[in-house]
Amino acid sequence: VDITILKEDMSNNSLPGAKFHLEWKNEQNTYIAYGDQFVIEGEDAKYEISLPTGDYKLVEDAAPAGYVITTEGTFFTIDTADNATEVIKLASGTEKARVDGEKKTALHIQNEPGVALPSTGGPGTTLLYILGALMIIVSGSVLVRRKIIS
Repeated sequence: VDITILKEDMSNNSLPGAKFHLEWKNEQNTYIAYGDQFVIEGEDAKYEISLPTGDYKLVEDAAPAGYVITTEGTFFTIDTADNATEVIKLASGTEKARVDGEKKTALHIQNEPGVALPSTGGPGTTLLYILGALMIIVSGSVLVRRKIIS
């Protein structure tokens, strides 16, 4: 089935520059890579691809400059049984995505403007907390020992 993936901002304006990859759900209900990474380019910010029926996850690897990456992925099903009126069906609870076009073959992925904040407080801070606690315990025991001796 030929489908179109479009990238846009929250006002439905074209938004080129995002990188994606697709994952397909296999017989073991595990998502595995399907094809190579692709970039949404051009003024219309769209990518056309032909996919067989099945369950998919569209993962955004890089957001356009000035926009926050969509981290949860977009889950959808392609179904062509019985001349389906909706070829692409989004999983329930899917946010920041919509489907339209004839027979619902256009998948729109939306991004919010902003900058992703870096994660903080990794294992380096944990080590500092442990060392600080040990220093407090050692200095407390030295003070108690000195008080007992004198």
